[in-house]
Amino acid sequence: MIKALVFVCSVLATTVWAQESEWNKAFNVIWESRWQQSGIPMGAVRWPSESKSIKFSINKSASSSNANRAREAVNLITKVLDWKAIEVEEGNSEVQIEITIRHYKDDELRQAICHASPSWANWLYTKQKLSLSEQYAYRCVLHELMHAFGFPGHPQGDTVLSYFEGNQSSLKPMDEFLLKTWYSNDIKVGVSPFITVNELTQQWVLKHVPQPQQEAAAAAQIKWHQDMLKTMEDFATAKGEPPTILYRSGRISEEGVRAGRANIQGMLGAAYINGWTVDKDISKAARLLLMGAQAGNNGAAGILARHLTLDTWSKEDATASCQWLQTTPVATTKLNATVQQAALESKTCKSSLAP
Repeated sequence: MIKALVFVCSVLATTVWAQESEWNKAFNVIWESRWQQSGIPMGAVRWPSESKSIKFSINKSASSSNANRAREAVNLITKVLDWKAIEVEEGNSEVQIEITIRHYKDDELRQAICHASPSWANWLYTKQKLSLSEQYAYRCVLHELMHAFGFPGHPQGDTVLSYFEGNQSSLKPMDEFLLKTWYSNDIKVGVSPFITVNELTQQWVLKHVPQPQQEAAAAAQIKWHQDMLKTMEDFATAKGEPPTILYRSGRISEEGVRAGRANIQGMLGAAYINGWTVDKDISKAARLLLMGAQAGNNGAAGILARHLTLDTWSKEDATASCQWLQTTPVATTKLNATVQQAALESKTCKSSLAP
């Protein structure tokens, strides 16, 4: 009897572990989809959705087969979103997604067979230029369109965003989930990747895990998010690395890692000062924001200066920041001179810098 109970418990434990492993794979795909190849995670940027339409063009010189494939791909994505795809002529001033398909030279193919170039303002896309090679357009058009709709990463998993998984001729369930959720009211433009990924992974549990397992999956999601934040804090403090997939994708550089670390320092600092998916920790926020500012992250420097002006931090937490601002010219801090001076004249800095 005891052996039977032990066997049953062992089977149940193995089943739970297997389920959690599958859930974590999905969470990792979602997280990795937010990372640009340069090594920086992107906040919430997307197309304006009020009109529920997208205007696209295809160059006239494109082969008819690839042009038709591009039309089909745009329609696949807009169908998922329940939007309307409107094709306009090449050069139309109102075009939002400009698709150019041409033959690439061999040296160009060694660099990139397809790529997307985004433009945006106030966290909303204004234009996307997709450049596709005639030789590989059939393989990469959906991939590039997913980038064009707000997903910069190349995750390891069953998605057309991946460099490593299956065919890319049709959208996968994960792609459809990402698109639908990204353009829902659950995602707010401009917010931190930590917030958007937390919302996306929570929504994945609600929409993909059977009801009897949702409590366990929700607990796994919380643990995964905490582990991810710990990994990012290790990266921010030079004790760890960014997601491994960035190295597998083959485009990341030392400069990209440095920029990514500076951005994560600023993002974590903002998270800790605001309590965004973490418990508020003002001291930790001060340290991380200063790291980011010293590494050239002007966003981190701006948050640092603003909260010094607001006297958010204690003298102990603020001293190093005030000393840095006092000894560093605005050309290096990348702050407006008035903003930097206001921070130095704050009650906190005056106290910290007093003889």
